[in-house]
Amino acid sequence: MIKIYHVEDDTISDSEIQKNFISRTPEDNIRYAVTELLSLSEVPNSDKIKLLHVFRNNDTAFLDMSGQFVSALDSMGQRKSQLLLTGIVRTLQENFSPIEQVKFLIDSMPPKSGGTVELGRAWKMPKR
Repeated sequence: MIKIYHVEDDTISDSEIQKNFISRTPEDNIRYAVTELLSLSEVPNSDKIKLLHVFRNNDTAFLDMSGQFVSALDSMGQRKSQLLLTGIVRTLQENFSPIEQVKFLIDSMPPKSGGTVELGRAWKMPKR
């Protein structure tokens, strides 16, 4: 079972999804979780957003997203975009140990500065 934290009514909601991951790599499972999260969060044109690559290094997950991801964030506004990124981090942190933070790439390149939210920094949850 996987818990997905998605945007719903200007807040983060969680859904538990029964999914059999026996034959998949952790990167494939992360790809599935992020794709489901985008769909559940009603991200504009989520069907056009591609997660190009997923890789991990120690406690960091790197998500290489297509350029449509930036366009979707811009159209969502700052609050919903921040909630979406927080949902992605929380989903990966709680389901894919030892991941603690997420870094984004856009079309295999470091994200450009500016935009609705800052994608150039690592996103992580505050320590409890």
